[in-house]
Amino acid sequence: MLCRSKTRLEWHVARIYRARNLLIYAGEESLFLVPLLDNLQNYLSMAVQRLIHELKQHPTWDVRHVVEWWSGKLNHILGSLEKNPNVLTIDDFI
Repeated sequence: MLCRSKTRLEWHVARIYRARNLLIYAGEESLFLVPLLDNLQNYLSMAVQRLIHELKQHPTWDVRHVVEWWSGKLNHILGSLEKNPNVLTIDDFI
């Protein structure tokens, strides 16, 4: 389910990017522009909240450290789910 969710999110971000390109380069507005913008605002808000939280928890980190940490955490969870799910704890998903 986590892999499917990741794939759906990637597709959704790609849709947002295509709508952006259509507007910028062709001057055409997507029929779903308003809902796409609402979703983009939600994604951005969540990303900024997580970024601020991690920077408060780790004052010596910068944005690059946070992105690398979250990327590593995702790879750890996905790899563990495939190979050895017993090593995962509830904290891995919170």
